[in-house]
Amino acid sequence: MLGHLAGMDRVSSRPMFGGIGIYCGARLFGIVFKGDVYMRADDGMRRTLARGGGGRAFQPYRGRVVTAYWALPEALLSDKRRLRAWARRAIAASDAAARKSPGRPPARRVPKKLKLGPRRPGR
Repeated sequence: MLGHLAGMDRVSSRPMFGGIGIYCGARLFGIVFKGDVYMRADDGMRRTLARGGGGRAFQPYRGRVVTAYWALPEALLSDKRRLRAWARRAIAASDAAARKSPGRPPARRVPKKLKLGPRRPGR
């Protein structure tokens, strides 16, 4: 499956919590976990997946469901052209979600220590 995505611009993979994260640049858009492939999905993609036999949200462990990532049907994984089309849609959904998200607050800047001279008596 990852071989089908090879050659797409800025797409890479790396290990992630017992699976493999699929990235476009620094943005995560897909996950391979326990033999299933999950991709970032917007509302339209979720509806299409539900009709096509996918439609299962990513569950890294019992009690934790990540609704932003949905399983792709097995039939889609062997078709390079369709898989790449879904990857492009997942990248677009990931970009859109990043634009909507307020993101992390800026890191709190720690002031530099002031260099004080010797204390004057009486102050």
